[in-house]
Amino acid sequence: MFGDPMKNEKGFEIKTFEEVCTKSFAGGDVPKNNFSKEQTTNYKIPIYSNGINEKALYGYTDIEKVVEDGITISARGTIGYPVIRKAPFYQIIRLIVAIPTNLVDIYYFK
Repeated sequence: MFGDPMKNEKGFEIKTFEEVCTKSFAGGDVPKNNFSKEQTTNYKIPIYSNGINEKALYGYTDIEKVVEDGITISARGTIGYPVIRKAPFYQIIRLIVAIPTNLVDIYYFK
């Protein structure tokens, strides 16, 4: 459909990952003092891990680590599994977040 990507016969503009993302970063540890397995009035922000579907939902917190819609990409276990996430959310270890610029549609980028 797009031709040979190495030859770029159709003359598509080529951008690097850094040019189509405002930022990308890896997750960290689960917040130990700000965590609940169940959603509560205090803990509303989802915590995502590198699982697939609902198993990626690890719990809830009150910390907004990611405040823009983005794509999470698993870096271990389910390597390369991308999901569009609506902000705010918190991602934990082994999960990468990429926030696309307005140069690319988030659904296409995924």
